[in-house]
Amino acid sequence: MASNRTISVNTSEHDVLLTARKNHPAVFVDGMFLDGVERVEFTNHYLEKCEVVLTFNDRVETNPFPLNDITLLEKLFGQSSNGQSLRDIVVQTLEDAD
Repeated sequence: MASNRTISVNTSEHDVLLTARKNHPAVFVDGMFLDGVERVEFTNHYLEKCEVVLTFNDRVETNPFPLNDITLLEKLFGQSSNGQSLRDIVVQTLEDAD
């Protein structure tokens, strides 16, 4: 397992939905299901920001591209997000591969 498999999602920029029943949690960020979420931490910095830290296990790799890569998830939802859409990240990743 990789050493850093966490992303911090700012909830003033992204919607995070957690639903759980028995041992089957489901986490959605901006309406997209993310498999492989092992831990969810919510932090409320009153009057500043709220964030949800998602820690992933190896099942993150079962998500469809580009949601199967922690680096790309960070670009899409994390602190290094610059407002790129899912489409923008896919196009950029494919161009970088050429």
